[in-house]
Amino acid sequence: MSVVTCDYGPKTSFSDIILVSESKEFHVHKIILCQNSPYLASIITGEEYTKFPNQKLDIGFTPSLTKLFLDIIYKSEIKEFNIDIIPMADKYNVSSIKSMCLEFLDKIKEVNEKNIKFLISYTKYGFVRDKLAGMIVPYLTDNPTIDKLRIVMASHFEHSAINNIYYVGDWV
Repeated sequence: MSVVTCDYGPKTSFSDIILVSESKEFHVHKIILCQNSPYLASIITGEEYTKFPNQKLDIGFTPSLTKLFLDIIYKSEIKEFNIDIIPMADKYNVSSIKSMCLEFLDKIKEVNEKNIKFLISYTKYGFVRDKLAGMIVPYLTDNPTIDKLRIVMASHFEHSAINNIYYVGDWV
């Protein structure tokens, strides 16, 4: 396993938790993670983790997304936004990353045939669902010939605001 030495805060010798992503280790600081993520705070301060304080925590995402995640948490900046951070922002409930994701979606000028499937694929993540519904529904309304996309979208918008706008039965 390779160790990723990150310039996150004090020298690596002061890190007190190791996040594991595939074969990479990220030596970071509990306090920073807990300040930014209620989900990670609950894990790190939970009974199972405190029994084994040297335990490594598998982050469950690729090393590149994990590095982006940590860059945002530690530096509040990123060089290049990656929309694939949406699932990580959703899972770990990090408000700064969620805000960046919403700002990115604001920059999408139009929904079209090229990006609609891509946008629909992210509707399963709660914090962007309503924003995406507001972007996608008008496109589907203006283009009634794309019934397959409406059905796919209906499956992604289960239990969301979209159900208040359309009934699946209207799309079939």
